[in-house]
Amino acid sequence: MLASLFVGGASTGAGAVIWGTLLPRLIPMEMIGRVASLDFFVSIAFMPVSIAIAGLLALIVPVETISIVAGIIPPFLALAALVAGRMRHTEILQRLCT
Repeated sequence: MLASLFVGGASTGAGAVIWGTLLPRLIPMEMIGRVASLDFFVSIAFMPVSIAIAGLLALIVPVETISIVAGIIPPFLALAALVAGRMRHTEILQRLCT
């Protein structure tokens, strides 16, 4: 459980740092407030949906299985976002342009 939490936290933290770094670099200053609030709203809006889905899923699947899957999937999603979103490539381009 500890290893799973560590990997999940590290993945989430890495994504948050990259997003927080790229946001002011890629978004015009007059739009940052709107983009950040939209990002926050979407993140918060899906939280009740995920709780409802987990509750319904617990009626069918054992809670232990849900917990294991919930600990394993996020690091892979974070890695997929880093690779598919080409975040590292964007960061390198930004450094070259400045």
